[in-house]
Amino acid sequence: MVEVNFGVQPGFNSTQLLDMNWNRFVEIMDNAPSTLDIIIFAESTLNSMLTAPELPEIAEKISPCDDENYVEGNLAKKISCAAKQHQRYVVINLTTKAKCPDVDMIAQNDTRNCTRADGFSYYNTNVVFDRNGVVISRYRKYNLFGESVDKPFKPTMVTFDTDFGVKFGHFICFD
Repeated sequence: MVEVNFGVQPGFNSTQLLDMNWNRFVEIMDNAPSTLDIIIFAESTLNSMLTAPELPEIAEKISPCDDENYVEGNLAKKISCAAKQHQRYVVINLTTKAKCPDVDMIAQNDTRNCTRADGFSYYNTNVVFDRNGVVISRYRKYNLFGESVDKPFKPTMVTFDTDFGVKFGHFICFD
């Protein structure tokens, strides 16, 4: 286990913190043993609502690394390319955004109104990228604790299958 100090640094803005923390994440991936198949990063250590990326839907089986809709520097693209480069599964917790109403809201018959002026919902999200950088799983935290993100309409159970024959489930903190 590698312990890395993440967090708020006085005098840094959201983009600077994202860049600084991202460099630490890459260092962890670069120095991980070659026999490691999956890397899991802790909650709320990388970004904020100000740097929240949009993600492809799981059913689309998209690798942001290989998709021209994700521009250089986009956080989803950076993580996807790192997973692909290191040939590892990456489970990472992000603040993400989705155009409101999003696919999950529609599927769950969420009748709540979209309330944010920018037209997005923001979530505390675990995202799983496979060895090719494809987004294969997403879990949105339901039991929020003092967070300013949106709460999904219903809690969900989420799993993903690996190429080494293990099915994982994932959730966040109070869930």
